[in-house]
Amino acid sequence: MEAPVIPDFVLYFEGKDITKDLRPYILEIRYTDNVSAVDDLSIVLDNSNKEFTNASFPTPDLEIKLYIKHLKTGEYIYCGTFKRDNLKRKLYTATIKALSIVKKSTIKTTKKNRTFQNTSLSQIVSQIATENSLTPVIKQTEDLQIKNILQQNETDSQFIEKLAKKYGYFQKITPDKLFFIQQEEPENQEPIETFKETDLIDCDLDDNTAKIYKGAIVYYHDPKENKDFKYEYIDPNIEIGEILKINQKVENTEEAKKTCHINAKTKKQI
Repeated sequence: MEAPVIPDFVLYFEGKDITKDLRPYILEIRYTDNVSAVDDLSIVLDNSNKEFTNASFPTPDLEIKLYIKHLKTGEYIYCGTFKRDNLKRKLYTATIKALSIVKKSTIKTTKKNRTFQNTSLSQIVSQIATENSLTPVIKQTEDLQIKNILQQNETDSQFIEKLAKKYGYFQKITPDKLFFIQQEEPENQEPIETFKETDLIDCDLDDNTAKIYKGAIVYYHDPKENKDFKYEYIDPNIEIGEILKINQKVENTEEAKKTCHINAKTKKQI
């Protein structure tokens, strides 16, 4: 049996490498790359001797940088720059919690009212990214043509989040990029990394099968024909499951079809 590989890291506080000083006390470093929220970092320290207090980290918005060593290549991967959120102390431990820094931008503060017409989903996302000096990273199997959609008293961040939920995408804003990735896209990709059981100290797997959908149905009104229609999609690969009823406005048959396909595929398991 192979011995597990011990991960390595480098920590900077306010631009100073404090890895050597903190290493003897570090019990755990947990970095979370969140899909639709800012990334977060927690550093759990052994505080048996009560060495760590609020006075130990006097800067309330302490800047922290983290690099984690890749187990196979040996390369140190930059995880991001974080600002201290709080210091939580228990009887024998102290935990520094921090949130990733998003550069100063109006993407989350300025509310806008505007209409996007005769465009596509990727063009809307690219336009908003460019307006906020971000690089758009868009991955999709097929672009969606949009005749008319309103951004009403919403920040660009809120509007992007609404589009992602409506059309079945993951979205994330980092300091320099706007990610907008169709939810089924990662399932079609080859694995980017493989871990053996001997590489892991522990593993927690959760298989949630509380509700399976085998299809979706949406009702819509066609203003040109002044008629009510419905579109239903059934996944041929799922024999048993419920039909997801979508309460969402669509403009035409094409949008109804894509809305059903997207929701049926991305909400198979809830």
